[in-house]
Amino acid sequence: MVRKDGFSTMVSDITTTLESEPTPDSPPVSIVTSCFNAVAHFPELLSSIQHQTFRDFELVLVDDGSSDHTLEFIRSSARDDPRIRVIAKEHTGLTDSLRIGVRAARGRWIARWDVDDLADPTRLEVQYRYCVENPDVALVGSDCIEVDQSVGPSRLHRYPREHKNLLNRIQRLRGVFPHSAAFFSRRLALAAGNYRKRFTYSQDWDLWIRLSEVGRIASIPLPLVTIVRRVDSISARNAIQQKLFAVASTICYFLRSQKRSDPSELSDELWLEFCQWLSLRLSRMGVFRNSEAWNAVRSSFLDGRLPGPVRAARALCTAVSKPRSVLALHGRFDGGIAGRLAAEWARTHAQV
Repeated sequence: MVRKDGFSTMVSDITTTLESEPTPDSPPVSIVTSCFNAVAHFPELLSSIQHQTFRDFELVLVDDGSSDHTLEFIRSSARDDPRIRVIAKEHTGLTDSLRIGVRAARGRWIARWDVDDLADPTRLEVQYRYCVENPDVALVGSDCIEVDQSVGPSRLHRYPREHKNLLNRIQRLRGVFPHSAAFFSRRLALAAGNYRKRFTYSQDWDLWIRLSEVGRIASIPLPLVTIVRRVDSISARNAIQQKLFAVASTICYFLRSQKRSDPSELSDELWLEFCQWLSLRLSRMGVFRNSEAWNAVRSSFLDGRLPGPVRAARALCTAVSKPRSVLALHGRFDGGIAGRLAAEWARTHAQV
């Protein structure tokens, strides 16, 4: 049941909210943030959000079963700011949290915002105005500043502005704007399947590809967000997993574009078969440079105690941990690999 203060909701009690559409009095923008044991980051996060020049937004905070004081802190913050909505849930991971947040959002536009990232005060205003002036846009990002705590100096990352060049970078497995720079249509995201549960990593990459199929994607040539790379951040710990899931998602995109079956939309067994095949192909290409890494992939597939989707996810998620293998992975991908692997899968699995 919704709390009397109106700001905090248990996920099991928000079915009506999840299925409802934005109303005329809903804010146009919903900021969606997932948080897990992140209480240390919240003062800076809230300050960055509350200093936005665009004020007509709601902040949907999905607590992913935190065991520290995160939930207590954000509930307290919600009492002070009626734009904050809190959803508490069990610890089921980032993808599930974002799925819930997008569905619960009341705004027409979703602004993603990771709990440890910051933004220029004009970020929401600039992106919202761009989308209003360009109604064919499904997703818009921006340039970003990256601050690496382990290195020190900041770096400016620039991205193509237009759909064609951004899609080309995706197809060739090149980087596009970060998750916290994304501003996208809630309606189109839901129509495209929202963040998909099978993509426990690179869930943003997968959604951006599918949004590019239903609308135009773009990027604003201004560094509207600051990405803070911490040693203990998810992206720092899971670079290999992020890359592998991006490869899988891009192969699925090429198969859809050829009017072939998308393995990620098929049964658990066929998705597992695809993941096994992909891991084997990457291993033969020398991606998993040491035998220990490959054995970890293989054993996760063959662990019959786990459900098929979990085995598939583990095969892509737990494969490699040593730095030399990380370097091997990034060095082995060239621009056309996803398209070639999609063609190979189509040839050898015509029945799928």
